Amino acid sequence: MNYSVYILLLSLFVGVLNALECNSGFTKGESKFIIPLKCGEGVNYCTTTYNKEGKIQKLYGCDSANFCKNKYEKNDTPTYQQLTEFFKKEIKYVRDKALIAYDQRLSDSITKKAINNEDFIDQVKKFNYKHECCDTDYYKLLHGKKESDYEAIKTIKFIIRICTTEKYLESFNDFHDFIDYNINQAYDDCVNENKLFMSLAYQVTTLNCVIGYEKIQALNETVMEMFNMIKNEFKIEIQKKKWLDEISRKNILEKIGAMEGKIFYLERLFGINVMENVYGKLNYTKKIKYGKFREIIATFIIDRQKENIYHFTPKLNPLQIDAWYQYQSNTFFAFFGMLREPIFDLNLPTAMKFGGYGSVIGHEIIHGFDEEGIRFTKFGKDGELLSGYSKEKYMKRRQCMIDQYNDITYLGGSLKVNGTFTLMENIADNGGIEIAYRAFKKY
Repeated sequence: MNYSVYILLLSLFVGVLNALECNSGFTKGESKFIIPLKCGEGVNYCTTTYNKEGKIQKLYGCDSANFCKNKYEKNDTPTYQQLTEFFKKEIKYVRDKALIAYDQRLSDSITKKAINNEDFIDQVKKFNYKHECCDTDYYKLLHGKKESDYEAIKTIKFIIRICTTEKYLESFNDFHDFIDYNINQAYDDCVNENKLFMSLAYQVTTLNCVIGYEKIQALNETVMEMFNMIKNEFKIEIQKKKWLDEISRKNILEKIGAMEGKIFYLERLFGINVMENVYGKLNYTKKIKYGKFREIIATFIIDRQKENIYHFTPKLNPLQIDAWYQYQSNTFFAFFGMLREPIFDLNLPTAMKFGGYGSVIGHEIIHGFDEEGIRFTKFGKDGELLSGYSKEKYMKRRQCMIDQYNDITYLGGSLKVNGTFTLMENIADNGGIEIAYRAFKKY
């Protein structure tokens, strides 16, 4: 018989037994339910009625002479208590077998399920990245085919193991949960509940073991070279603008000159030793229950964020698919999640580098001079970059761009762009791609 079907049938019986014990939905003094029992090669579905003392009253739907003859004498009909004990043993066997199978296949919990980044994992598989700090290829580390030497990874595996085990066992206490729930679902739930806690370990192992220090250096050199070239083209364009008076031009050029570019990575934040030290501060005992563990983890994350805001803060994830311009520091930040094909790769032709990631760099540079940016000085302080004369000229050009995008319609005119709402991004898009293209032509 199909194993999953067998589990379902057992599940149905457990639910019925629970219902019997609380007399839910049954006539007082009488209990009626369907029992699946294996007889010979098939299964008999026997409708049986028991009274509240557990004595059988009616049996129909199968041949009583052959009723589960592998467990009882030919003419011996099982009592309610006998059936209960029999099915409890069978259910325990099914449950324990599933737990053993789960424990054997438990992977490192920082998998694609945890990070929801299948494309990135595919890259790991494809290139089989290796790094000496890991002493194994990263794909095996991720999926647990080799036990990790890192205490941080061991801690994560321990948490996911006790969480999955407890959730799975709890499902046996509820009839509906047991039908719909399995150990893989319990595992997925536990991974999702602990994504934030696992995030630092994933970031550190990816940066150090997948990308590696040498590639990080190469990415930094190339991206910063592009950043400086594109920034220089913006300076040249500002020099040409006749609507800017000398005070405004000077303020803008100084701000461009002071603007910095950085790849979001520091070894002191995301080194292997850092990961081990951070997770080493989690205090727990091996006999702890998962519910209590969740409380400890929540406090642990808050405490670590207070120590270092870069840890366990999703907005500061170095692997995110994003790029920023920060007004307060006048800085462009590049994140590793976007420094991948198709947007960027060290081996791409120059035209594709500037057309892809170069446009991103240009976009973020221009944000320093959009609606918000013109209110910050080169030091990130509040202040006006434009004089009254230049501000008036700027406002006319601003309205021109709003009108241009307001004229764009879709679906035969039923859907229109709101040029005011999208203004800041439109300014960054238009200016960014232009200065990136000019930088490419100079390359």
